[in-house]
Amino acid sequence: MTTTPGDRRRIILHLGAPKTGSTSLQYYLAENTGALERAGIVYPERMIQHGKVDMLHTHLVQMRTRSKPEAAFAAARARLNTLFEESGAHSLLLSNESLLGEPYHADKAGFFPHHAKWVAELKRLFGDYDVDVIYFTRSFESFLPSYYVQYVRKGGALTLKDFCAHVRHGDISWCPLVASLKVAFGDENVRIFDHAALKDKPADTIRATFGWYAPALPDFNAIEYNQNPSVGGGVLAAYRLLNRLFSSIAPHARQRHLRPKMRKYLFAPLAGFSNKQPPKLPAAEAAELRALFEQDRAALGLENKR
Repeated sequence: MTTTPGDRRRIILHLGAPKTGSTSLQYYLAENTGALERAGIVYPERMIQHGKVDMLHTHLVQMRTRSKPEAAFAAARARLNTLFEESGAHSLLLSNESLLGEPYHADKAGFFPHHAKWVAELKRLFGDYDVDVIYFTRSFESFLPSYYVQYVRKGGALTLKDFCAHVRHGDISWCPLVASLKVAFGDENVRIFDHAALKDKPADTIRATFGWYAPALPDFNAIEYNQNPSVGGGVLAAYRLLNRLFSSIAPHARQRHLRPKMRKYLFAPLAGFSNKQPPKLPAAEAAELRALFEQDRAALGLENKR
């Protein structure tokens, strides 16, 4: 990989995963657009909590959720061209942890069950660009409880036990997702990192990821940019029960409009009374998931990259 522009423009894809510090990184990158611009990189913002979301991200979501995905695809391509032309940049850094779908889907059991489809769509979208991929994995032992909190925040009503059973249907592994990325974009263009490294050595990890393209980026302080604290205990249980009640009395279309208001005006104030710790898995299941992730670490070459 190289940071210098070639015959084709470059897309740098930071694809998550969810719950691996993506939101914090997006705020960090948005605060340092000057350093990125000086390195020839344009960064379309995705600061959802502050309502600053570039239309490119909107079009990418619409490719998955709207009845006319080809129209959204065309709009995304047009926005890409505009961003490059207006900025004069040779690279675009796109950070969005939802572009491969979610690890949980109600319609299909398994871990990121639709990822192959969305990897193929990204390849189609960026087919005439050079593409580099940055992807963070995380130990399943901590990932599943943390993502479960997000699942409940989005309206989920399953218990943690049933949620884990749904996601763990079949083998749970990061390897199939990473393999799809490498097939699409080339083994040498996909770099995989461990979320633990971002927590333990944040400055070093950012230098190894985004600093590869923009060496002048300042050190990353994870605490400073923490925008997505967890929720646990009785507050999480109240979320889940209210979600179940809400789902039973409101049509699905109406729920899409009301849920953001519920999170802002009901759940967000309640979260202030939470212990901020995600729920814990039973000890035996946690140990099993820890062992599965260690197998992934070895297979992905992460054993010496903490």
